[in-house]
This record gives sequence, structure tokens and C-alpha cells, in this order.
Amino acid sequence: ELKEETLSTLFEKEEPLMRFSADPGLGVPKFLGKGTRESLEFEWKVTNWTECSQTCSFSGSSGGYQVRSTQCIVRANNISQGVDGALCEDAGLVAPPTIQRCGFEESYQKRNVTCLLHNGSTVSPENCDEVTKPRHKRECYNRECVGVWRTGDWSRCTAPCGGQGYRTRLLQCVWNGTKKSAGNACREQPRPEVVKWCDGDPCEEEDEEKPLKESQCKDLSRYCRIVQRINMCRIQHYRRKCCRSCQ
Repeated sequence: ELKEETLSTLFEKEEPLMRFSADPGLGVPKFLGKGTRESLEFEWKVTNWTECSQTCSFSGSSGGYQVRSTQCIVRANNISQGVDGALCEDAGLVAPPTIQRCGFEESYQKRNVTCLLHNGSTVSPENCDEVTKPRHKRECYNRECVGVWRTGDWSRCTAPCGGQGYRTRLLQCVWNGTKKSAGNACREQPRPEVVKWCDGDPCEEEDEEKPLKESQCKDLSRYCRIVQRINMCRIQHYRRKCCRSCQ
């Protein structure tokens, strides 16, 4: 039975005008016209289930999920309005489920196994040895639903010139068919390496006769002003150490 205090929000206190209180999540309130509480009809409106979050299953998998949304609807005088779900529950309507498991069914292949005589005649299974009876059912898998490792490109080597560093790459388990994430379906597959050592390029030897680029021209000593004052810039060694001051 509908709760009086809950439904009181749907009516004017003095007149039998059915309307809904302002609810930010339900849009602009609607007037349903004149009537009584008994003329209200409540129902749940549901959307279709989404696709299963796991399109493939494998031995030991926990499956995926499907979800849908629900909305409580009240109807009077051929006018409908969405309301809070508590009103449908107060009217005795159980809320429909909004999530369900899916994608965890195992697949099988079956075949008929019969007991035959040497001449090919079919006889009762009691005439054959149960111990040597071939299997009549076995588990099978869709080739598209096999987990495979997908690797990204190797990163640049982190080593400085003349030193040693490492490279990294991304690794993801995906379904062979859809290339979507496959969770731990690759646990039986050999895992590719994601880190490897690398050597840096040889360092360039400094050539004192080679002029420095403008971006490289800077003072490397705190005594460069003195070098300039005493006219030591004519010496190649000081000219490179105090490139900016000796320009």
C-alpha cells in the first residue's frame, strides 16, 4: 500500500491536483490534472541490457557483466512522469535488477558413442566395456577467444653517451579476434620482456680547432672576465672556456 507521507508530495494540500515536486534529477514538474491517489499507476521502465563486458570466455574466467538503467514512472490521465524510485517501491513494485553476470559459459563439443558388434550392428551399451568407452563430450574454445600478448614499440635508450641504460615497452593481454583487453587470459602464454639493457652512442671527442655553435657558446669559468681583461682570449684553450666573453 502506498505510504501517505510519501505521496503527499504529489498533491496540493487543499485541492486534488496531482503534480510532482521539483526534483533536480527529474526535470520540470508536471501537472497531471485532477484525481485521487487511487488513480495513479506506477511502473518500472527499463532500458536494454548493454553488451557483455567480456566477449570471450576461457577456463577459469569469472565472466563479465551487463548493466541497464531503470526509471520509476507514474501515470494519470494519460500523462506520464518520471519520479524517484522509492515511489514505485512504496507502491509494492520490486525494483528490477540493473546488473547481471554474463560471458562465463563454457563451450563443449559432443558426439554420439554407441556399442557395436563386429558386423556393425548396434547393441545395448551393457555389452561394451565401460572402462574403454570413448569420451562423448569435450571442452572446446573459439580460436578468436584466445588470449595473446600485444607489445608496443621500444622506448628510446636512457643511456648517456658512452654509458649503459635501458629501453621499455608496453605489454597488454588481448583477445586474438577482437584485440580488446583480455585480463589474465594470457597467463599460460610465455611473457615477452618489457625491459632490456642498451648502450649509449659513443661520446664525441672535443675538437678544440672546431668552432663552437652559437647555442654552445658560453662561459665555463668564473674567471672569464679576467681572461678578457688580460687579453688571454688569443689562446685557443681560454677562447673555448670563455666563449661568450671572448666574442
